[in-house]
Amino acid sequence: MFLKATKLLVALLFAFSYSARSQIIDTVCVGQTDARYEVPLTAGSTYLWILEKGGAVHTGQGSNKISVDWQSNPGIYTLKIVEQNSSGCWGDTAYGQIVLVSKLPVKLVGPLKVCQGDTAIFYASGADRFIWSDGSTGNYFVFKDTVNTELYVIGKSNTCISDTIRTLIQMKEQPIASFNHAPNYWIIDEKITLSYTGDKADLWKWFINDSLIDTGKNKIVLHYPKDTGVLVISLVTQNNSGCNDSVTYVGYVFDKSKIFVPTAFTPNGDGTNDYFGIVAFGFTEAKVIITNRINIPVFQSDDVNFKWDGTYDGQKCNPGVYFYQIILIDANGNDQKIRGEFTLLN
Repeated sequence: MFLKATKLLVALLFAFSYSARSQIIDTVCVGQTDARYEVPLTAGSTYLWILEKGGAVHTGQGSNKISVDWQSNPGIYTLKIVEQNSSGCWGDTAYGQIVLVSKLPVKLVGPLKVCQGDTAIFYASGADRFIWSDGSTGNYFVFKDTVNTELYVIGKSNTCISDTIRTLIQMKEQPIASFNHAPNYWIIDEKITLSYTGDKADLWKWFINDSLIDTGKNKIVLHYPKDTGVLVISLVTQNNSGCNDSVTYVGYVFDKSKIFVPTAFTPNGDGTNDYFGIVAFGFTEAKVIITNRINIPVFQSDDVNFKWDGTYDGQKCNPGVYFYQIILIDANGNDQKIRGEFTLLN
């Protein structure tokens, strides 16, 4: 007699003998219902299915096909079948073994608290395949949100569905890092005042040119630059939840006795170096003319603090070299003339 586990499409032969050695015909997960088994049908025959432990015949008793509801105890269980033919004679008993396995426990590793806006990675294990709460698959999940969120993952194996594990991810409030600096132009040996203007921070760390200059609960920092050149000021804030934020400002330290004219600018709207202008102290007036390569004026101003945005008559000027002629006038009427070239970059 052939005994087949329909679900796995496995057919095995069992000898018509009480001493016949039974064979494994199926592997199922504990608690599985409607597992189906069958033997070839002989016209006029009826069939007695016997399952003493591990589960119960749900439907099909007396026919050549049954369904079994398995219980929750893992182990190896024997399914027996005896055929009675149309003459009322019973055949020998055939045996098949079913392996009942436990659900694989899914494990989820990742932080239970995440700072708002930060990215966290969660890893799942204990199954062959995983389905996450957003429908994505794989053994890891990249999380980013701003509100408390329930995350769950379903593990699946080749045998059965593993447990579903759920966790509530709590979002921690993020501090805001920002500061004002005064004055706008930085001068050698003159005080720069850095004032914290952010929110929700409990710790402040101030860096100048990547060197830590102050830490602790200080909201105002004073600095006296000693050299001209680029000055990079960074602020890193942290709150009591361990969340961080940072901001960086790039400025320039000037020599008050000299006039500073940049050699290039990038009017692309990114908020950095978008304007061409000069830094000149002690002057109250100016006459500014900027021309292109063929000596056509594209910008004029009488303001010593002028800013050219790289446009002419409302249209963007082409990248390239431009020329400036500037007359600076102090409060006593004395003037100083400067001229040169600079580059407009994209």
